[in-house]
Amino acid sequence: MVLIFLVQMLLILVYYLIDFTFLAQAKTYYQTIAQLATFLGLFVGMLETVNFLTKTVLSSRFITRYGLRVGVLVHPLGLLGCSVLLAVTGATAGMSPLFFWLTALTKLCDEVLWKAIDDPVFLMLYQPLPAQQRFPAQIAMQGILGPLAVALSGVILVLFGMMGAAHLASLPLVTLGVLAGTVVVARKVQREYAGALP
Repeated sequence: MVLIFLVQMLLILVYYLIDFTFLAQAKTYYQTIAQLATFLGLFVGMLETVNFLTKTVLSSRFITRYGLRVGVLVHPLGLLGCSVLLAVTGATAGMSPLFFWLTALTKLCDEVLWKAIDDPVFLMLYQPLPAQQRFPAQIAMQGILGPLAVALSGVILVLFGMMGAAHLASLPLVTLGVLAGTVVVARKVQREYAGALP
């Protein structure tokens, strides 16, 4: 159960690191408030459309076909690939339009994989727990540990904010490190889950 909590907390941390990078890039890329508002409106509309389609058409089919063994790794591995691209682009091209669009793609992947794959997968991961522990564990994650992960991401983002805009290109490196740790823990969750099944 501790490993499930840890994976979820790390993914929450990653969510806010990606979100901050995305919003900072959008603010830099679009110079006026009207342009930024138009872009964000279109982006969120597209994001929710993709979320709806993946949840209704692909999510259950994917989990039925590949199960939890693959499902628990899809989100962190997908984001790891995006973060590698971001880190390389940030190191070579700096805050370029390519960096911005890769950040937008990473944000899209994070949102879609979270809602279409992670939400149902993590609900299934709680199933081997005894019935009297299942609900309290989910409440603990959402009510205590989730907010702790949000607070930790806030501390990291405040530190980056204090260092100035020049350090924003290195934020994907931090995200990359957190994601690498997430993949390691998710692999352990796979093994623990398999061992917990009757």
